[in-house]
Amino acid sequence: FTNTDIPTRVLIRNGGVASQIVKRMEDRIPDMLIMGKKNSYEGDGQAARKLVKYVPSSLLLVPETSRYSLEHITVPVDFSWQSAEAVKLALTLTENNLKAVTAQYIYKYPNYLITYILDKKEQKLADDLATQARDGFFEEFKLDPKLHVVLTVLREKRMSDEIHDLCLSHKTDMIIVAYKARNGFVATLKDNLPDRMVNYNFGMPVLILKHKDRNKPLFDSLVSQRESRI
Repeated sequence: FTNTDIPTRVLIRNGGVASQIVKRMEDRIPDMLIMGKKNSYEGDGQAARKLVKYVPSSLLLVPETSRYSLEHITVPVDFSWQSAEAVKLALTLTENNLKAVTAQYIYKYPNYLITYILDKKEQKLADDLATQARDGFFEEFKLDPKLHVVLTVLREKRMSDEIHDLCLSHKTDMIIVAYKARNGFVATLKDNLPDRMVNYNFGMPVLILKHKDRNKPLFDSLVSQRESRI
């Protein structure tokens, strides 16, 4: 690494990856944590999953197969304000090129529609609700209605599979997904989509977008609990 435009420091530490990174952040919390991601490795990927849950910073995972281009970004959304922030970041990175950003909303049909024969009326109702939610998303967060939003019905695949399929069809260079800070300590530690996406082999950078200020209280609580045990 020979780039001299940005000041850099190299720190070498001995110990567990996640614990050493968390310890480092007790002094100064960065805006973003960037980690390389191998296509195959002996580890179980728990370090990255722990960091996504506990570290208040955004996390960018860069696989070794990444293309060094940013012509298209896919943003999985749930129509929350966090998703709106992820979309706005994607537009900023692509210089507000609407053709370079695709948002994807994944929804389910009622369980009984999967178990039994699909009722066309119930199916249309679910589709219409998804469309209404999309339109409300545009209006509430002042997004350009020309933004391309793909409405995907989740059937037998995992959500990560649906995202991967869309990324392949659009030749996506990066995925941006918002991490939602939840109320309560236990709720925050529960598994959600960004947690599961960490270990999925997308073959492209995945940015887990987090709001440092909103997640810092949980981080401070975890640090103080650890210190009290010591």
